[in-house]
Amino acid sequence: MIKKLPVCLFAFIMVFGIGLNAALKDLIILHTNDVHGHIIGDDKRGSMGMAKISYYAKSLKAEGYSVLMLNAGDAVTGTPISEYTEGVAVYDIMSKVGYDVGTLGNHEFDKGWEHINTYLSAAKFPIVCANAYSPEDSLLADSKYIIKKINGLKVCIVGLVTADVPTLVMREKNEGIEVRDEVKTLKALIPKLRKKCDIMLLLTHTGHDEDITIADKVKGVDLVVGGHSHTDLDKPVTSKNGTRIVQAHEFTKALGEIDLTYDTQKRKITRFKWKKLRGSDIDGTDKEIEKAISLWKRKLPSEMYSVIGHVPREYNRAEFKRIVENFLAEANDADFGYMNKGGVRDKLYYPDIQERDVWIAMPFDNLVSVVSIKGKNIGGVLKTELQERGVNLNDEKTYTVATNTFVSENPGPEIGEPVEKVEVSSQNIRQFVIDSIRANPEVAL
Repeated sequence: MIKKLPVCLFAFIMVFGIGLNAALKDLIILHTNDVHGHIIGDDKRGSMGMAKISYYAKSLKAEGYSVLMLNAGDAVTGTPISEYTEGVAVYDIMSKVGYDVGTLGNHEFDKGWEHINTYLSAAKFPIVCANAYSPEDSLLADSKYIIKKINGLKVCIVGLVTADVPTLVMREKNEGIEVRDEVKTLKALIPKLRKKCDIMLLLTHTGHDEDITIADKVKGVDLVVGGHSHTDLDKPVTSKNGTRIVQAHEFTKALGEIDLTYDTQKRKITRFKWKKLRGSDIDGTDKEIEKAISLWKRKLPSEMYSVIGHVPREYNRAEFKRIVENFLAEANDADFGYMNKGGVRDKLYYPDIQERDVWIAMPFDNLVSVVSIKGKNIGGVLKTELQERGVNLNDEKTYTVATNTFVSENPGPEIGEPVEKVEVSSQNIRQFVIDSIRANPEVAL
């Protein structure tokens, strides 16, 4: 026999039970960082590409989940499709995927601060950054922050880029920009914004260690979705203030997923899960995104996928750097060749070298340059490397160092200073390496 509930108890359950469920709001946040133009799937590099990311996001939305998509800076610079379209293809595809908010990274400055306007126009989602300003003291992003309303929640997203930007980019196209201190910027903003939102989220391009430092110093932040350090986290980190910090590797090799519940009565996150998805975890692709990417790929020259050389084994980034340095020294009859560590960003894969491999490893439009410098003034990374190789320098001898304009423009940290002379060629460093491999296709160290 089924017992009937008293009317008053039934009413209590109906009113307060429904009220309790209504107070709990679920939200999924998908996030990438340091995409660097890797919108095309690339099994060799482990990049899933945007078609897989889009498929997964749309699958969640089709199941009724509330989904917020974020990118934590450096969407551009790193692949032929990014460089040939000056970043427009990347932001166009990310818009079609359904990204909701992005922030600036240091590589958004590679083509100069004025080119950021091109990215803002191409992105059909807001780019927020609270601390980057033009020489005229105007904000370089769409806004400092945005409050997104989703599933009954107000999520405040504040953008932030590393204050080191002026030292990480070419001065010529970025003279006069100002990137203000991250902590000071946030301490002026957060107290005002905290009252307006349920969830306070920082979308940062400052690096994982700096994210922790910032979260330890700034109260009132619930989440940090970061980038810049390309950190391949295994689990979230929690700061001293209880802020949860995540990051999702690089080059679309991973997709981060935050799954949380917010209690609107208790006004706090009561459930938090995070996971990192690889391409193998996603069993489909968005055909419409694949079609859109294929249209952009038509802008690439056919030789981009041609084989230009061969290697007897895989060479890691450091070894590829040495190969480039040997090319530079030999071609310029210089005492030494030198490439900054960030100037060679990928390895050489066995057995074939395609032209696009060099584009991916060396995406920057720096020129070949030759620096003359006294032995006693050689310093920085070059001096350390020469010492490791057992090279003895003559203090009074003038040495020539074949390098690139990123190094010769600010030689101190890389090769030392003062320098005696700098000669800049008209040859793009990337094209120089491509031509060198074509001329010497059997590449070995």
